[in-house]
Amino acid sequence: MSIRLSKACKDLNVGMATAVEFLAKKGHKIAADPNSKISDEEHLLLAKEFNKDMALKLESERLSQERQAKEKAETVALEGFQKKPEKKEEMIPTTVSSDLRPHIKEVGHIDLEKPKSAPQPSLKEQKPEPN
Repeated sequence: MSIRLSKACKDLNVGMATAVEFLAKKGHKIAADPNSKISDEEHLLLAKEFNKDMALKLESERLSQERQAKEKAETVALEGFQKKPEKKEEMIPTTVSSDLRPHIKEVGHIDLEKPKSAPQPSLKEQKPEPN
């Protein structure tokens, strides 16, 4: 069963140009097209030569997955540590004398209901503008 060159290169973690050059040295003429199909014999040659690269790729993926799993570690619980129940705050009734409480001193009063009228300039004070 034949597979595509791009799939074989991806599985073996090898560049397409490198795979085509290797197969050309072994006497198999293949176009450098990623969609070209290679036979089982050619795939076996590539697997024998570049299997160590595939092993390195698998090992690298495994290490990266372990690192990600370690970074995503859940919270760590200490042995024998239990959360203490929260205590309710106790309210102590106190009385403060009226002379110690803050006071508001009213200085003036502004009537907000009554509209404020703007002073109107008188006609006598205006000077005619020169043309």
